[in-house]
Amino acid sequence: MAGTLRVRKNMPCIEGLIISAGFSGRMKQFKPLLNIDGVPFLLGIILKLSRVCRKIRVITGYRVDEIERAVEQWFSQPPDKSWLETAGVPEISWADISQKISLTLNPDYPKGMFTSLQTGLRQVRHCDWTLYHFVDQPQIPPEFYLSFTGRLNSNANWIQPRYRGRGGHPLLLHRSVFGEIIRADAGSSLHTLSRSPVFRKAFWDCPFAEVLQNFNTPADVVNTGEIE
Repeated sequence: MAGTLRVRKNMPCIEGLIISAGFSGRMKQFKPLLNIDGVPFLLGIILKLSRVCRKIRVITGYRVDEIERAVEQWFSQPPDKSWLETAGVPEISWADISQKISLTLNPDYPKGMFTSLQTGLRQVRHCDWTLYHFVDQPQIPPEFYLSFTGRLNSNANWIQPRYRGRGGHPLLLHRSVFGEIIRADAGSSLHTLSRSPVFRKAFWDCPFAEVLQNFNTPADVVNTGEIE
């Protein structure tokens, strides 16, 4: 495949963390492997994060074997050009992306998503920031990620997109708060924990309404994309 994958020069090191461990109960289908506009949820997010992240860690749990097989299949053959076009990465080295990806099983995934975040942060090494992403936000446009990671600053350790005054996701978390999250009780939540003065929040008032939307039910995607 022509082209090579490059992270922007002079950027702090960012690792992507995709939470893909849940039961997908309300969707009635397994969200990570659902297609939207012809691209699997998980794959589309991986492709978009590949433009800004040195490594991409996928945290698994429920139906882990299916995710492992899918990732292996995706990267063991040439990519579908429509995948790349939809993800906004028309020129990319498929081999470079595959080397960025690692899958980590969260054995405590039935206890909730916070345990998957903790599991992921335990794996992050030698990076300044992690981009914490839910697998049920595959609809965020590719251009969001370059703009969002351009908002890094030394005065904050939590950077969050905001649309019309409402905070959304994904988040950028600085390594200075990793320990606080990892040491918290597994039954806690990031929302509750973030009230601590340890967290110095910065908000980016962005033009992307998609940061407010999670695909939790089939109705959530009726007017946004095509589920297959």
